[in-house]
Amino acid sequence: EKRGDREVERLFKILEYSTELEQNQIDRAEQLGDCHLPSLKANADVALTIDKCRKVDATFNEKEEELKKFYVDLEKKLHINP
Repeated sequence: EKRGDREVERLFKILEYSTELEQNQIDRAEQLGDCHLPSLKANADVALTIDKCRKVDATFNEKEEELKKFYVDLEKKLHINP
């Protein structure tokens, strides 16, 4: 019977320790999240903005090339040679 009591007591100590550990880790994770997530979000926002700018630049370059070809073709059709 004393052995059973010791095992139960040991199990309760393990449960208490794991509960404390869990709560401390949750608090630590929350602190780290509060500390680092804003900078991660800012970096992600910058990356998205850069990507959007690159897409705009690429579209602009495509349209510029299309216009150049259009005007070259138009000059040929109108027999205008610079």
